[in-house]
Amino acid sequence: MKKIYWDSVEIDHTKFFFTVTEAGINFVSSPGKRLSEMFNFYPDIRYQVEFTYDEEKTAAYREQFEDYFAGKERHFDLPIDLTEAGTEFQQLVWNTIAEIPYGETISYSDLAAKVGNRDAARAVAHAVALNPVLIMIPCHRIIKADGALGQYRGGEEQKATLLELESRAPKKSFINKLPLPKLSQLGRPDL
Repeated sequence: MKKIYWDSVEIDHTKFFFTVTEAGINFVSSPGKRLSEMFNFYPDIRYQVEFTYDEEKTAAYREQFEDYFAGKERHFDLPIDLTEAGTEFQQLVWNTIAEIPYGETISYSDLAAKVGNRDAARAVAHAVALNPVLIMIPCHRIIKADGALGQYRGGEEQKATLLELESRAPKKSFINKLPLPKLSQLGRPDL
């Protein structure tokens, strides 16, 4: 029987469950939903897994989620395990979504073009809806071409919250500013 390690993180009174395999994170629940939501994405493993609560196995993921929600983390760098999820096309869409930079959004049609078929916007939207790893695969960054948020498994309010969180983060400067000298230092030759 395959072991899956579970944990949760609570942000602003909203709980997210997540599961981790030996290969990486494989599920993040919708906000406020139960762990059993996982079987909507992995129906074939329902009776083939043993759930175990193990803080050691999940600690790094929980920490990155907490840092993300605190505005400290911009990039998730822990492994994601999608070996038992989705079709080849859906995995291509999810991998492409994972490359969208923090704080940026693209439209469903732009995402379709990135995966190689601009006419596949509806198929792309369906793949986005079936993303089993919310937040770490940032499908909240996909919006409608007219700028409307569009649907989100976590709800439109949660999507807006995530996009707002990312837009509030200070932008990284490419130029390091040098400190200006103090007035008392201006006449000094060793400055």
